[in-house]
Amino acid sequence: MVKGHILYWGDAPTVHTGFGVVARHVLGALFDAGYEISCLGINTIPDFVDRSVYPYDIVSAAALNDDPHGYRVLMRVLGAHTYDALFIQNDVHIGHAAAGYLRTLASRGVKLPPIIYYYPVDCGVRRNLTGMLELADVIATCTTYGWRETEAAGKSRAPVVIPHGVDSQAFRPLADRQGVREAFRRKLNLPADAQLICSVGANSARKDLARTIAAFAELRRAAPGRASALYLHTMPADNGLDLNEAVAACGLAVGRDVIFPAGYHPMRGLSDDGLNQVYNAADLYFTTTLGEGWGLPITEAMAAGLAVVAPRHSSLQELGGDGRAVLYECRERVWVDNSGYRPFGRMDDIVAALARVASLPDLERRRMTEAAREFAKGLDWTNVVPRWVTLFDDLLAARRAPQAAEAPGA
Repeated sequence: MVKGHILYWGDAPTVHTGFGVVARHVLGALFDAGYEISCLGINTIPDFVDRSVYPYDIVSAAALNDDPHGYRVLMRVLGAHTYDALFIQNDVHIGHAAAGYLRTLASRGVKLPPIIYYYPVDCGVRRNLTGMLELADVIATCTTYGWRETEAAGKSRAPVVIPHGVDSQAFRPLADRQGVREAFRRKLNLPADAQLICSVGANSARKDLARTIAAFAELRRAAPGRASALYLHTMPADNGLDLNEAVAACGLAVGRDVIFPAGYHPMRGLSDDGLNQVYNAADLYFTTTLGEGWGLPITEAMAAGLAVVAPRHSSLQELGGDGRAVLYECRERVWVDNSGYRPFGRMDDIVAALARVASLPDLERRRMTEAAREFAKGLDWTNVVPRWVTLFDDLLAARRAPQAAEAPGA
């Protein structure tokens, strides 16, 4: 029996963005629990969709060049079809604009379905961008940090907190870890004993990958006798940012000192198995991000048994707290992409954190990585997605109860 028909608006489950990964697991669980799913993908890949893997409709929401987030497509679909729930997953500023469109639709006489809005918070919630936080019937965020920042923005109701998950079957320490390390270094033309630092993320201003490169260069200068390389799993030229220039400015060489994957595309990514091999081959995971709503690669790296170096801010202070990672302090701030001031670390603090992890005694490294792995195991998607099924079940049951009471003969 079909429990209800859900319209999902967000990154399609077929893409390898963070939102796409979450959609893949949550929508799959809702479908398995008896819900019909229709997906309007903000980010999609126009390839054949295997219905045995994704047994629901997936269409592009960004059908118009001047409407990349698909607001008008969303309005058109809601105006033409009836759904039992609207599930939105996206950033607060995108959700805020959508709320204006949805209110316009309601003013034209269209009855909106109950709205569940799931959003990350990677810096303070701006008070002028809270439209969807006010409109949605249920708001949910993925961290305690996000909950606190939502309350700080003046919202009268606290969001539900449902964490992102991690597939601990896909991301795990491999039995032949040493063999994987050696094979990966041969593939990259690195010495067998080379220290390999990795980072995974989109090439955007918020990720601050140029600073990641600069910190690696400083670490190299502090330890000139050790062979090392930085593997950045990203597109070197994207969003107007050319990391090739950042590499050259630091006196490093692309392909030798800083390595980018060949043929990388941010929507296609890498298979979980391939990404797990990267984590197993590396010596540590490193990020200089200026804010994370969650940071899926970090919990994936933790699940794979990889030591993590990250800034102490936003969600990362939760993920890496209690000794699960080495977190460097952020004592300065920088203005980024109109989202306001964001905290960032001083270069000497960052390099000191990297050097500390690089020289950790085996016992201390093992204690840290095992604590991180246990934390990641608790986030397995099998533990997380039932909470989404319960949330939708409860919302629809509450909405249907008054209708049942008003029915003839009730």
